[in-house]
Amino acid sequence: MANENLLLDLKEFALKKIAAEKYPNDYHWIKIFRCDICGITPLRIKLEHHAGYRLGSSISNDFVGIFWGTCTKCDKKIKFFSITNEYSKTVRVEYPKCGKCGNDAFYVLECERYEGENGLKGFFDEGIVVGKCSECNTLMVIVQTD
Repeated sequence: MANENLLLDLKEFALKKIAAEKYPNDYHWIKIFRCDICGITPLRIKLEHHAGYRLGSSISNDFVGIFWGTCTKCDKKIKFFSITNEYSKTVRVEYPKCGKCGNDAFYVLECERYEGENGLKGFFDEGIVVGKCSECNTLMVIVQTD
């Protein structure tokens, strides 16, 4: 039950932040980030920002790099996704913290919008990764992708 409420809060927040209501015919794909061993647990996030930009991106803070998470229960390091190429270089590393309490562990959910008609999946349009602080439940945007 707790996981259902956790997922509902994160899902509603992500859909609001990606403005899903403006795109009723598009498909919105939701994925909770989890540890292969422990399941849904708080994760410590590492954002490896890479040099470069994405052609056609309309988001000014569009993420380019690698999104890592470390399970707070078993310390397994997980590469959740990579938006980069073999030639790009790391320009900075970021470890997000809650703006309210300073905690560094979050429940994490990704929402991607795919252009479509009547909910059928088409071409990727944009995405967002959001987190919920494991201490104070503050919701925050972690990265945006376009």
